[in-house]
Amino acid sequence: MVIMMMMTMMMMKMMMMMMMMMMIEKKKKQQHIVTIVIIMTYNKVMMESMTVMRMMMMMMVMMMMVMMMMMMMVVVVDGNKITDD
Repeated sequence: MVIMMMMTMMMMKMMMMMMMMMMIEKKKKQQHIVTIVIIMTYNKVMMESMTVMRMMMMMMVMMMMVMMMMMMMVVVVDGNKITDD
């Protein structure tokens, strides 16, 4: 479980970096603020209570993966639209 925790934390950090880069590129202010707030609160809860968050963390990771997939799709679509213009 500890190894899984470390792996998930690393994944979260990578996703945060990816999200930050995407946000800077896109400049949709409200969206970034929301994602940043979610990440900040998530990290705080992680630090405070590891045992309780173990099950929740897995759910969060799954959600994050889905969000990343969605974001990738959105980025592709936006790129196509920009090139068309």
